[in-house]
Amino acid sequence: MRFVDEAGESPMNYESRNVKAVPAISLAEEADFSIGPLRVCPSARLVNVGERSETIEPRVMQVLVVLARAAGNVVSREQLIDRCWGGRIVGDDAVSSTIVKVRALARLCAEPAFEIETIPRVGYRLIRRETVTGEPLSADPVSSAVPSKFPSWRWLLAGLAVAIAALVGSLIAARYLYSSHEAEWIVAESHMPFIATADIESFPAIAPDGTMIAYAAGPDRQSRHLYLRLIKGGDPIQLTHDAYDAAAPAWSPDGKTIVYRISQEGHPCGIMEISVPAGQPREAGRCRVSQWSEFSFDPSGRSLFYVDAPAPGAPEGIFRLDLDNGRVSAVTHPARRSVSDGFPAVSPGGRELLYVRNIESAAVEVRVLTFASGADRRIAAFEGTDATATWSKDGQTIFLSRSSEVDGDKSLWAYPLSRGNPSRILTTGDHLGRLSAGPDGLLAMEMSYPGGQLVAVTPHSGLPPKPIPSNGLYTWCVDYAPDGTFLATGRRGETQGVWIGGKNGSLHELLSTGAETWALRWSPDGTRFAFTAWLHRRRFEVRVFKREGEPIAQFRFQSNDYSGLLDWTADGKSILTSRQETKGWRIWKTDLATPGKSVPITPYGWRDPRVHGTMLLATRDGVAGIWRIDGTPRRVADGPAPERSYVYTIAGDRLVYSDTSDPKHPMFSAVSLNGGPKERLAPLPDGQYDFTFGVDPKSGDIVYTQETDNRDIGLLRMVKR
Repeated sequence: MRFVDEAGESPMNYESRNVKAVPAISLAEEADFSIGPLRVCPSARLVNVGERSETIEPRVMQVLVVLARAAGNVVSREQLIDRCWGGRIVGDDAVSSTIVKVRALARLCAEPAFEIETIPRVGYRLIRRETVTGEPLSADPVSSAVPSKFPSWRWLLAGLAVAIAALVGSLIAARYLYSSHEAEWIVAESHMPFIATADIESFPAIAPDGTMIAYAAGPDRQSRHLYLRLIKGGDPIQLTHDAYDAAAPAWSPDGKTIVYRISQEGHPCGIMEISVPAGQPREAGRCRVSQWSEFSFDPSGRSLFYVDAPAPGAPEGIFRLDLDNGRVSAVTHPARRSVSDGFPAVSPGGRELLYVRNIESAAVEVRVLTFASGADRRIAAFEGTDATATWSKDGQTIFLSRSSEVDGDKSLWAYPLSRGNPSRILTTGDHLGRLSAGPDGLLAMEMSYPGGQLVAVTPHSGLPPKPIPSNGLYTWCVDYAPDGTFLATGRRGETQGVWIGGKNGSLHELLSTGAETWALRWSPDGTRFAFTAWLHRRRFEVRVFKREGEPIAQFRFQSNDYSGLLDWTADGKSILTSRQETKGWRIWKTDLATPGKSVPITPYGWRDPRVHGTMLLATRDGVAGIWRIDGTPRRVADGPAPERSYVYTIAGDRLVYSDTSDPKHPMFSAVSLNGGPKERLAPLPDGQYDFTFGVDPKSGDIVYTQETDNRDIGLLRMVKR
């Protein structure tokens, strides 16, 4: 397989691989072993050092086992893929990111227990301080050397002198290390998730004394209640019972009351207060404009900081409510409509306000405002990233979660305020949201999962969508081959890849992609398929495979925004992609015989191509509808809406698309490829969504991903090292 980008570069040549060649290593059958002070239990996915225990992702544990068992020998990337990915096709990024996580395990000790050496163009080698053993973790080493007689006093004195010298040297070294290295936060105990039910759990808030956690939970985001749960376990206690949506709990400094918001569609939110553990809610205030808000007390408990807008159409900012007299004053002042401030958090000392500023929905800044001086400084800034932040209980650290749409990084960080650089605490495959810190190193966080539930709806049946069993797979994009073979991109656990439907309707993994993938599309003859993988920032990659999962070709391109649909030309020799450049969107054609060269085939303004024989269809940027553009452009359908221009496909001789012309009754509608009257097929929940869909050529069912808002709450206990 030849790998090139548009500049004609060929960074690496790959041989074709059989995706069914080697099964992945079985962790359940691996014996426990040690690497220096690290004790590794593969079957439980645990790495222990001292009293600390860390749960490891399955893939990371597999790679650690393979490298450790190699006893210092070099392990090639191909061997790692065979043993840890079962020989499936994975990208360089997947292997490299896993190696980074394995390296991080060495730093669980005061001194790294091992290092992983990269052998350029070959693979990796684990260099350790002690020999790996296959003995159980409970086995204690026993010396076999027994002295023949008690040593003389002279030897005792000599040994004592050596021990004292070593102790003095250790103290000097420890003092030097302590003075020259800022202590870092590490995870001592992990519960990911800590609260997880079929409901949506969100807005965690740890009580000031660290004994309880308050949170919002409900079947959707319109009918939640507040709950209390002890950190040590037990059943939750429902705190609110009224008909409004209740969310965003915030504890008073004395832990006796909780402030929260109630929301009703079309009305500003109410600010409520309730005694803990049981009491009657009372209104403490009301938002002026915003339907949603979040809160933070100052240490005195007499002022409340919250999110609101000063007037309709104005940007949201942070306001202060004086609970003694009801006076409201603005604290932050966003200057533009494209800017909004949120996630207020007052420092434990009450001198500063931490908040997050969103800029044009494409960038975020984490900022700290000093009340006395009015100084407003930026702590961190990201593009294409969701970020939230909170203070540590001692006020010396800012904990920050980031979930990036640019590079896929989902991680938790510590930003010290005194000195030192930010440090990564953990990386996860889940989207991390709101944070809440408590005493003794407690940190709670929202966890959400990308993708959704695969469902099918039968046109004109009047029946709701029926879930398709997928055994924990969160899907994104789907497509059907002419013979009815089904493909889906998605994520199960830590694995991102492509799944294929079997004869009995079950789904099994065909290949691992190592990146978020969408725009999945079968070739016209159903022998091959292609999809777009998002690498990082503005770099995208189209990958082409045979039906069995064997790679054929791939090429990269740049786009300023998510790439839209891709499609094959009628002869199956070329791929059409849409790319956003500085001047706008254009459709490009790439011949698979020469994947390093692409040419534009449309003027600016066109995107999301679909091909049917000699017909070329596309959407027009910023305008609702589908056009036929192989001659003089003419619109043949009134949808989809511009913000979801890729939610359409070709089924037989008809276009099927997201129709929101009646906003109260969004539908899947169909129209002839040549235009004409439309036919409303089936309701489309929420009207629009982020994933492509397919139409089963045998049953006519419309199969798509129904977005899920599956959120849980995780809990960490951290210590400084």
